[in-house]
Amino acid sequence: MKCLLIYDIPDDRIRTKIADFCLDYGLE
Repeated sequence: MKCLLIYDIPDDRIRTKIADFCLDYGLE
């Protein structure tokens, strides 16, 4: 679950981009 690492990213814009990237692969 590498996507969980997004919560450690302080930059909301980067975190959102990674979150969207994960969602593209059906991950949450």
